[in-house]
Amino acid sequence: MTSDYQVLMDAKKVRLEKLLRILVWIAPVIVTITIALCWIYYPERYDFFQEFISALGSRISQEGHDNTTSSIIFTIGFSIVGLNTLVIAIIYFIFPTLDFNIAKGAFSILLTIGAVGIAIPGINATLHIIHGTGAFIFILGFTFYNFYAQIYRFVTKHRPKRPQRTWGFYADVVMTGLVFGAFLIFILFYVLERVASGNVPIYLAELGQKLLLIIDFTAIYFLDVDDM
Repeated sequence: MTSDYQVLMDAKKVRLEKLLRILVWIAPVIVTITIALCWIYYPERYDFFQEFISALGSRISQEGHDNTTSSIIFTIGFSIVGLNTLVIAIIYFIFPTLDFNIAKGAFSILLTIGAVGIAIPGINATLHIIHGTGAFIFILGFTFYNFYAQIYRFVTKHRPKRPQRTWGFYADVVMTGLVFGAFLIFILFYVLERVASGNVPIYLAELGQKLLLIIDFTAIYFLDVDDM
């Protein structure tokens, strides 16, 4: 009886992990589609290298043009992402059989809070602070979730035994390092741009943001069902 019960529990866990991987994989797709649509409807040329992504969601563009359409798309897109990550968090919290469910649930809550903050257009000083804070929290949550999952993947696959130096081993090492390294680079660029304004290129933080998102979005698709 115990054996049959364990089999059922294991099968349930696998189904949950498959569902979670689908939900986690959906988030970057929604963000990418949202950014692409906002870019299309942005009323002026969006400077990819010198503007933050959140500029696409502002009600007024950098040059003072009305940007209502792009702003609405931005809000809807990140609201959907927030709902998606909230579902992920709930699943982690209510099913303790999932590996490291509390930590992953907490990171998912960070993603939810961040997505909600990003979805709020910075139409005044207060909302601008909320919007910017949300963007930082979203990046923080996504990076921590991704890095945590990458570390767990690496340890469970290679730590218990002497790892075979296959392409998979090196891919896991590189991806784990890239996720954390990109986050450190973004923080460094952001601090340099704020502290040493005028002495460093003004687009460092903007480039760091794109680099981090591209690496995070790529790394998330390296995760297997067991990594959930």
